[in-house]
Amino acid sequence: MSRQVTADIATGQPSESARYGSDLAAEVLASEQSVLRLLTRSTPLPELLAEVCRRAETLLGEGASCSILVLDTDGVTARVGAAPSLPAQYSAALNGVAIGPGVGSCGTAMYERRLVVVEDIETDPLWTNFRHLALPLGLRACWSVPFEGDTGQVLGAFAVYYRTRRRPDESAHALLSEIGHSVGLAVHQDVIRKRLAQSEEHHRLVVDHLNEGIVVQTRDGIVLACNPSARRMLRVTGEVIGKDIYKVILAAYWEDGSPIKMGDQPTQRVVRTGKPLVGMTVRLELAGGESIWITENVVPIVKPGETESGAVLISFNDITAVRAARAVAAPRHARFVDGAL
Repeated sequence: MSRQVTADIATGQPSESARYGSDLAAEVLASEQSVLRLLTRSTPLPELLAEVCRRAETLLGEGASCSILVLDTDGVTARVGAAPSLPAQYSAALNGVAIGPGVGSCGTAMYERRLVVVEDIETDPLWTNFRHLALPLGLRACWSVPFEGDTGQVLGAFAVYYRTRRRPDESAHALLSEIGHSVGLAVHQDVIRKRLAQSEEHHRLVVDHLNEGIVVQTRDGIVLACNPSARRMLRVTGEVIGKDIYKVILAAYWEDGSPIKMGDQPTQRVVRTGKPLVGMTVRLELAGGESIWITENVVPIVKPGETESGAVLISFNDITAVRAARAVAAPRHARFVDGAL
């Protein structure tokens, strides 16, 4: 297998076949494509990392056993993300280890942000505190490469073990770099997915517990979101998401009693102008036959990269009881004033 380095004409970089040989290059490409497919399917991280390990073991040759350690958010504690070919008791012993200099191959690689090659676990000082775990299992060599997120923070380390003393050749070095990149991509995507889920859950909890009604609808009136307060105020009992809001609100009137014509609704004004409307008072006739007064704010929602609003957010409060109380109090106040005069 030729390892002569040639330059890829398009990029000026060594081509896949130059780094690995044509057969191995094809396997590397297939492995990378497999990882990308798993990413697009939102495969759970443990399952994805285990698949990366199994494919890496095939690429790295006979006797290779791979593992992936993932750093906790504290940037110090490492957890075993996958190690399908290593004994469970070995993974358990490493789970929760703190990274640092002299902490085996992986702990040192993450701490020093570099490839760490240990040819002989039995004699290498990096393994002084861990060789008693590895040697009884027949593990004699361990190479580890850290992987990073897109901002350069270390997210974990990929490692390959062998049961004989061994050093990586040129193609193995290149493979470790490629595999580390693939693992970094997978872990980084998982971090983003978790952060997004936490943000969405936090937002949902806040919105759900607001006394204020919140409705998000498309420019055509299709409901995209509706919090419990909005459902209560609009007397909604069944599913409303994906439904036409005008099946819930049959008619609307301005404060002076004049009907709000189709196309002149506050939501449509906001869609047309792209500007929010705040503090409007309107009366709504609901599908169940009730009529309520609300004060509402309507804000346009414009997605990144777009120039027009495709949806609006409406926040509102039911002021029916307040208006009724004012209506009762008004004659009394008038009689009091007349009597005083």
